[in-house]
Amino acid sequence: MPSAIKSMDGVHHGLDQWNIEPDKIHVRPGFNPRGIPYEELDVDDLKDFIRVNGVRPLPALRVCLRNGRIELVMGHRRLKAIRELIAEGEPIKTVACQQETILADDKLLALAISENQGLALTPIQEAEAYKRLVNFNWTVEEIARSIGKSAGHIYDRLRLTEAEMEVKQAIQDGTVTVTDAVAVIKEASKTGNDQKVLLKKRQATKVDRRTKAMQSLPVEERLWSELCPLVVKYGANMVYNVLESHAILENIENTNE
Repeated sequence: MPSAIKSMDGVHHGLDQWNIEPDKIHVRPGFNPRGIPYEELDVDDLKDFIRVNGVRPLPALRVCLRNGRIELVMGHRRLKAIRELIAEGEPIKTVACQQETILADDKLLALAISENQGLALTPIQEAEAYKRLVNFNWTVEEIARSIGKSAGHIYDRLRLTEAEMEVKQAIQDGTVTVTDAVAVIKEASKTGNDQKVLLKKRQATKVDRRTKAMQSLPVEERLWSELCPLVVKYGANMVYNVLESHAILENIENTNE
């Protein structure tokens, strides 16, 4: 880190990194790849982690020196969590930081996307971040090379920016896959049909296909394919207990008939 930052108020040098007082780090609006305002970031999980483990296990924040002040490049959730904990009385004095070379705004954004740490970007957040790079006149190929993704991946994510609000919400909720959403958006752009109607039709078709496929399996295979996801999600004991309870209730119902 250059001597210019070393001599600034609130900066302390450690053995293997720079330690900076959190309130000395400036957060510039618009450079969080999540597209969520800094003030609205959810950091409760990070705060719980830091209370138990301290700040040392966290990756260093990435900062740069711009216009005479230390500016955050990456680590918005980490910085917010640390600041909130300090306000709540936690004795945190400094946070580990590494410096980035001063880059143009578009390159800083691309860097923040490609090296995003913590919670993964949702498909919609990713799409909006790529759209911002397109607005900086980046081509899809340039974005793909910079982010380390295929051009097809970038094209599909950019398609999501054309999704209607209901479709975006379904993607965020995880009830619709990106593949299905992209297919619906493409079909809607060709036919002029409503995305929500096309999505419902596509989902109904998939459910019908899966039901027919399930019904064609022998009983044992069908039961196993139904139970496997439940066992993975809830554990074998819980699934067994539920089935046992169901069998007991079924016996009672049969006795009362």
